[in-house]
Amino acid sequence: MSGEMMIAGSWRIQPSVTPDTVKSIIIGSSTLDVELNKISKLRGLEMPEAIAFYSGRIVEFMANQALLSSSMDSYSSLNLNLDLLYQLGKLSEGSLAIGNSLRRLGNQARHMKRFISLDEEVTIIGLLQIWIECYLISEHQKAGSPSKVFFIDDWSSQAAVLRLFTFGGSEEINSKFNTIASLKGLKNNSTMACFVGERLIDCKSSLANVFTEEVRVLFPNYHRAAEIRALYCSRNGKPKEAIKILDPLTQWEFVGSETYGILGGAFKNLWIESEDLTFLDKAHQQYNNGIYKSPDDYYIKINLAATTFWLGNRELAKILATEVIHLLDKFMSLAEINQETSSNYWVIATLAEANFLCEKYSESLALYTKLYSFDYGKGRWTRVCEQLKLHLDRTKKIEVHHSFYSLIKDSSLGEHNNQSKSP
Repeated sequence: MSGEMMIAGSWRIQPSVTPDTVKSIIIGSSTLDVELNKISKLRGLEMPEAIAFYSGRIVEFMANQALLSSSMDSYSSLNLNLDLLYQLGKLSEGSLAIGNSLRRLGNQARHMKRFISLDEEVTIIGLLQIWIECYLISEHQKAGSPSKVFFIDDWSSQAAVLRLFTFGGSEEINSKFNTIASLKGLKNNSTMACFVGERLIDCKSSLANVFTEEVRVLFPNYHRAAEIRALYCSRNGKPKEAIKILDPLTQWEFVGSETYGILGGAFKNLWIESEDLTFLDKAHQQYNNGIYKSPDDYYIKINLAATTFWLGNRELAKILATEVIHLLDKFMSLAEINQETSSNYWVIATLAEANFLCEKYSESLALYTKLYSFDYGKGRWTRVCEQLKLHLDRTKKIEVHHSFYSLIKDSSLGEHNNQSKSP
């Protein structure tokens, strides 16, 4: 696709999902079909904030129901519930990005944090449709039905391209969108532009650098546009640029844990590059700010524990790591985490790191060995090794020291730099 892709702006919710399927999905005291009918009545009324609010609400309750059907407890935060579904393999990177996009829009509408434009309506409806598709596909797979047996008619003129960015693999996306001109039509509103930018980063597209910078400049007052650009920079060896973009935004009242997580990672990378403890201390401060915003976020907390350990406060690091273990056990149970599956790879990695910081070295080694068997020689294992080596280099020799080092000795450390929301 070398030419420019133009996206028209129209939407209409089609009543093509079977009533029984829709009515079985509970949305608060209502059902999905009733909620979709509410949104459908808003078409043409120029009320994008109301559409965003109802869409975010649908995502919230569907995420809760997905966790309930998997016998999981839910967090009080939709952000953490979506992340848990992703860690459990219930959501792909693409469907996680959709869920979070609609979550942010719902919050922005609920708290009137920003003006949502009419242009965004068509994108919101497209994202909502694909979110429902993802949920139904997941439920069918759980019931033993073949995957991709359920697709509803398109409600939005943007649904097809949004579906490609959701379900398409890196190779397919990068081959179809191989020039900046081919992406030009995908920047006509901030919601579409930020979703596409995030997926280009996930797919390691060679266009992500230029695209995310163009989006940041095009939407200078939209926090997420700055966050997406900083995310790219942090993951691609430009931590100073990420900090320059995000640090001023921390003065805003509505900054969430995501921003602090990106900033913490950027300062951590600067510390690794320079060995300047000032940057490590700043990374620790950002993770601490993130925990203040989201106390149950085990990703932020394990990074807070790690930076505490590297700063030399091992007792406090042990306390924080113990809290991480309790959080994981509360919402998933350690028995489920230890199941022989790679779908919860990053949860296992978090538990392995937490056990290490708690000086439960045998348990930690067993979990790291499992991760090695799942993903040796691939990007996820390399990123795990980078963090583990930072711990080992600051630990007095222990009985299983050699065993840990034997796991990482063949890894190409440094080849991948913080490419995921991994611990």
